[in-house]
Amino acid sequence: MWKRVILKKRALIPANGFYEWRKPQNPKDHKQPFYIHPKSMELFSFAGIYDSWKDPEGNELRTYSIITTEPNKEMAPIHNRMPVILYPEEESAWLDPNKDTRDVLESFMHPYEDNGLDIYKVSEDVNTPRNNN
Repeated sequence: MWKRVILKKRALIPANGFYEWRKPQNPKDHKQPFYIHPKSMELFSFAGIYDSWKDPEGNELRTYSIITTEPNKEMAPIHNRMPVILYPEEESAWLDPNKDTRDVLESFMHPYEDNGLDIYKVSEDVNTPRNNN
């Protein structure tokens, strides 16, 4: 499903952090949200893919996805995956359409370095769309 787009339609998704929710151990409790970002970068890129396609009515839709991988040490207690965070020196290579072998593409699919993330518990308000503050 992703072969065509990962070969030729790779993107950088800029971010300064992301949220992830840890499932509660007790089913009566709520999921706990966390704000996560690399310690060493204020602005960074996720490895992404994009595509354009048409819906049944003929409307063009532009979509993208963030690539995920296994979690690093800090993320493992929170979730079973994490986004692929690219190091600045990897960004040009990720976008290079000539880098299209399985081995090269898989070399990007690593978790971010252990002890490289700041992770903060945040209010459950981030999980409620009606909040606008």
